[in-house]
Amino acid sequence: MIEHTIGLEEDAAFYRVIAPSYASMPLSGMGAARQGGRFNRPGQEALYLALTDGTALAEYRQDNPWLRPGTICTFFVRQLRVADLSGGFDPERWPALWADYAVDWREEWFGHGIEPPTWYMADDTISAGLDGILFPSQSYPGGTNLVIYDSSMRPHNQLRVYDPDNTLSKLGDLGRPRRRHFAPADAPHAGGHANAHVTVDKYNALLADDQWHGQRQALQRRISTAWTGTTIIQAKTPSPDRTRCLKLIGNLLAVRGRYVLVFQVLAR
Repeated sequence: MIEHTIGLEEDAAFYRVIAPSYASMPLSGMGAARQGGRFNRPGQEALYLALTDGTALAEYRQDNPWLRPGTICTFFVRQLRVADLSGGFDPERWPALWADYAVDWREEWFGHGIEPPTWYMADDTISAGLDGILFPSQSYPGGTNLVIYDSSMRPHNQLRVYDPDNTLSKLGDLGRPRRRHFAPADAPHAGGHANAHVTVDKYNALLADDQWHGQRQALQRRISTAWTGTTIIQAKTPSPDRTRCLKLIGNLLAVRGRYVLVFQVLAR
């Protein structure tokens, strides 16, 4: 296996087209975790980037002749240790398994129910203590991609998106459900669970700050990683109009193979 450190002395630029639903959390790799990706199993957080903007556009389009809405962004990477497969497979430097890096992983998994060999390559990479994999693009000839594991947990100086005007946060707000804020005295706790101490006022305080890389880490430190199901917590009704009752809905997101409960406040 060839190891390489990206951004050893200065930031290295990579690119990605972000779907509108993930505009407010550009470092999240949860999209790939939902069903898996070329180099990640389902439930494993992985952020896929491209070395050029042209490669990023091709990867976003895939086999679709039309380009879906999205925002192309620059990401800065610093001191990430990766398995460097960008030059292709060399039998003298790679285990034989890696010869199948270009396999149609979707056909293997969704078509035949067989785990693609690239998932075992990911297992080897993580077991070696590396942060990700550099590999040739299958959508853009000559292009190179980078997959980063546990992307939302990376420190800001190691992985960040270039967004000087907070444009992504504004785009994310357009697609977010309208939020209602509780007064601190009315903010209910996630009842009865010793490790889930996020109250609504604390959550609103997190939402008020558009620096999502800090928000996600702070939120994940405060909430339980032991819950295994979606929980709906009934909040106090702010008025006699029951149709406007507020609910807290916990969405489970897989992080490092575990589950994290993230709260959203929805007006009903």
